[in-house]
Amino acid sequence: MGLSTQPLCIPLVTEMKIGNTVYRPVYRVKKGMLVELQWKEIVQSENTATMTVSKAEPYHLASDLHMTETSAPVKPSLCFTCGDLDNDMPCTRLEMVPENPFQCPAEMPFCMNDIYQEAGMPPAVFKRCVDEQGCQTEWYQESSDKAACFQYDPSVYTEDLVCHLCCHGDRCNAQLLPEKSTLYKP
Repeated sequence: MGLSTQPLCIPLVTEMKIGNTVYRPVYRVKKGMLVELQWKEIVQSENTATMTVSKAEPYHLASDLHMTETSAPVKPSLCFTCGDLDNDMPCTRLEMVPENPFQCPAEMPFCMNDIYQEAGMPPAVFKRCVDEQGCQTEWYQESSDKAACFQYDPSVYTEDLVCHLCCHGDRCNAQLLPEKSTLYKP
């Protein structure tokens, strides 16, 4: 789903054989651009094949060479949106009642619920569309390992807490806590 800054195998060229040695390419994609190509040597034994890094230097592509993903693009979700995170204006109680979802743009196909709670205060909630990088950073890296985010109940949990819950699928962020099956997974 989406673009990755981690090495990504893309079936542009499946393999190259030089003598008896077989090489397979590994392409590195960053922000929609192919930035590096490495050839991995395939070491074959009787029943298995393993990949090892070739001793050859990686080939860095020119910055003007663009490529598109080979996987299907992520279908934009219908998300509930409210609040203004940039101006620190959370959703009102009336806005929190899900009525009319918003069609997220193609470049921001995921839904995010942001919960900010200061000790002894009611939570500030924001609902918005986000891109995959937002899901990766705010949800997966910053919040996905916080048990309080999965079990959040504002009447019980009264300490400082910040949770970002990213999901995909129409209306997945209707509730404060999206269904676990809809949560973003890299």
